[in-house]
Amino acid sequence: MVIRTANEVLNVIGGAEPGGRARVAKLLSVVPTNVSNWRKRGVLPAWTFVACNEVLARKGLSADPGIWQQRKRRRNARRRA
Repeated sequence: MVIRTANEVLNVIGGAEPGGRARVAKLLSVVPTNVSNWRKRGVLPAWTFVACNEVLARKGLSADPGIWQQRKRRRNARRRA
């Protein structure tokens, strides 16, 4: 099964019942408020991709990579030598 929304990913990882937000926060080492904000925005930060996908894989699931917010490189960004 392929998960298509950030909300579904968070529900699978932490559960939709009370305490689910805290479980996700603990797994990703953030405060529960961050998890609430991700639910509202409908996207997950790119840095959570590996941890979330490891949990999903253990449950036999996968998720659409578009759920994770990717940053575009700024056009005039300086290159490091």
